[in-house]
Amino acid sequence: MQDMIKESGMDVFAKLVFRHLMSEDGSWISRNTSINSNLRSYLTPDYGYGCAIIKEGIVVYYPMYAMENGTYLPYNAVIPYAELEGILTDDIKKRLFL
Repeated sequence: MQDMIKESGMDVFAKLVFRHLMSEDGSWISRNTSINSNLRSYLTPDYGYGCAIIKEGIVVYYPMYAMENGTYLPYNAVIPYAELEGILTDDIKKRLFL
């Protein structure tokens, strides 16, 4: 993740990820105060997340066991490049021709 997102932009990125997760039937997140109190901590390997660069943006994914909402489906959040303006590292912008 550090090679894609500037350290100074990690809190913003965490909010983007969870905003997109909530829009994908993740309204349970808004009710979970432990998640909302430290969104950035959920972007650690402890929670099983992964990320990848795709043509639409950066996708962050959690396997089905990572989120504790009682369902057994994986969660994915695609963050479009337009929303990542200012928080992508210079190296990744060069690689993506942005």
